[in-house]
Amino acid sequence: ENGTFTVEKEKAGNSLNKETVYEAVNKAVGLQKTNLNVAKVKDAYKVPGKTTETVKAEAETLKKYLKTSITYELPNNQSEVLNNEKMLTWLVKNEDGTYSYNEEIWNKRMKSFVYTLATKANTVGKTHTFNATGLGVRTVSGGTYGYKMNQTEEIAKIKEELNAGKAVKRTPAYSSKEQSTENYGLGGNYVEVDLSRQHLWIYKNGQCVLQSDCVSGKMTNDRYTPAGTYYIYSKERNRVLRGTKDPVTGKYPYESPVSYWMPFNRGIGFHDANWRSNFGGNLYVAGGSHGCVNLPVSFAGTMYNTITTGMPVVVYYSQGYTLNG
Repeated sequence: ENGTFTVEKEKAGNSLNKETVYEAVNKAVGLQKTNLNVAKVKDAYKVPGKTTETVKAEAETLKKYLKTSITYELPNNQSEVLNNEKMLTWLVKNEDGTYSYNEEIWNKRMKSFVYTLATKANTVGKTHTFNATGLGVRTVSGGTYGYKMNQTEEIAKIKEELNAGKAVKRTPAYSSKEQSTENYGLGGNYVEVDLSRQHLWIYKNGQCVLQSDCVSGKMTNDRYTPAGTYYIYSKERNRVLRGTKDPVTGKYPYESPVSYWMPFNRGIGFHDANWRSNFGGNLYVAGGSHGCVNLPVSFAGTMYNTITTGMPVVVYYSQGYTLNG
């Protein structure tokens, strides 16, 4: 009430234990009594679930909660504030206009707030803007690179800050982040792949240090290379790349030994292709890979020594395309 919490004293003796009173009435009728003093029936009234002292402690805790203010700094210069006005909606509003605390409902509404916050903060899989080499500003959707909130960790942090009762300004708890706030979140170090031009560029400190023609996935529904913003999640030497094993024959549809393996999208990655003598052009349309980006052996080795794990990878089609089959 009036922006703070007060405690109403518990009211003993105004809520009956119906079964206990029923048994007492039934016994009185059996004895042909004409009156019954319910107050003298043992356990006739329910005992309040909480004492005044217990609720006073809760009230003091809630007063501290409502002093808490968290200002979230979100991507793309957005912000969100969690303050007492929002936290009042986590309480149960009574018919007389007052509020009361229910732990289960409070936690449920806190979880809902964090979920909504995540929809604003997360950039993974959403549209990313970037500077396409020689083409200018473009956008691409999908992928695994970007901000992704750790909702469980964020709830724990909110509870910790509520107990401290302070005003704070911070970013949410993330399980993954963008590498930089510069250059649309890509920073100065990233890999760019234009699947229409069949060419890739590697940027370090904002400058192109390497580039090469490539061959991407064959343009069919099961083999084309998906566009999106990803990141290099590992680097490995001397791997054998295999297709999905046939459950009937137990054999792999292909097995390709490679010297340099740099995955960025599950089983899709950059690697050398010593079985190819030509790269670039329209080779990928009918004779492309199973989704990976094939590279000349010498370039793949140089690229392997240049890029780092976690480096963003922008993969896009600068022209429209059609999938066959």
